[in-house]
Formats: sequence, C-alpha cells, structure tokens
Amino acid sequence: MQNKDKEWNFLNTIKKMNIAYSEVLEVLKGIKQCDIEKIPKKLIKQFEENCDKEYICSFDHKKPLKEIKLSDEAVAILDIICYNYWCKNEYEKKLLLKQLNENEIEFQDKLKQIYNTDNLFKKKEQNENLKQDEMEANVYIIKYKETFFNKIIKKIKGFFKK
Repeated sequence: MQNKDKEWNFLNTIKKMNIAYSEVLEVLKGIKQCDIEKIPKKLIKQFEENCDKEYICSFDHKKPLKEIKLSDEAVAILDIICYNYWCKNEYEKKLLLKQLNENEIEFQDKLKQIYNTDNLFKKKEQNENLKQDEMEANVYIIKYKETFFNKIIKKIKGFFKK
C-alpha cells in the first residue's frame, strides 16, 4: 500500500513539474530576447522536452508577474533563473535572497497563525458560540393557519352544539 502511495506521489510531483515547465515557457515568451539569451539553451531545451504538452496556459504578458497565477513550482524555477542568470551582480543576488527569505518568513507566520493549536480551540469555541447565536436568531414564531377543511369541520361541529 505504501509503495503505491509513494509511486502516486512521485508521479504527481512529475506532473506538477511538467506543468511548471509549461508555465515557465509561457512566461519566457513575454520576456525580452536579450534576457532569454542569458539562460543556457540546454535549460530551455529541457523545459521544452519535459513540459506538459496537454496543459494549455496563456497569460497576459502585459500584466506584472504578481498578478499572474503561477504554480509554486513555476515561481521557484523563475526565482532560480532570476538568481542564476538575470541578477547582474552580488548585490542584486543578495537583494533577491533577502526578498525570498522575507516572503518565506511571512508565509511561515501565516501558517503558524492558521495552525496554531491555541487558536484552533479558540476558533472552535467561537464557532460554537456563533452557531448557538445563529440558532437563537433563527427561531421564528410560526402562526398557525387553519386549513379550509378544518374550518368546515368547526362550522359543522358548531351547528351540532347549538
């Protein structure tokens, strides 16, 4: 059973990477030719050979990369390309690494807030209180309406009582 899970995870990872290669190739279509020439042809060839041919992705190349929804794997590949081939000097590389580290710290802080065990129980209590308040707010007074047949039966009973 574990071997099948490992195999499935491996195949899933390969599929994600193939999709990421497709996304990277699409992003590179919107990059200046002089910047593309800085990337080794072997690397671009590897992307082309391993990309997912069935995955169709198209981006508006006029939008900034922040607005384009890319997979995490594609973003990581673009970060590596930027660090290795587009950063002109050590100062730019340090700035990029600093930004990546800040992003990682921010992401980890968000995960801590979401999955903090103390907050999990507080949220559960708050949710229970909200549900109870909602239930109390949703209690309505229902007016009883007599049906047509009940009205007729009452009238008939009223005649017999007289």
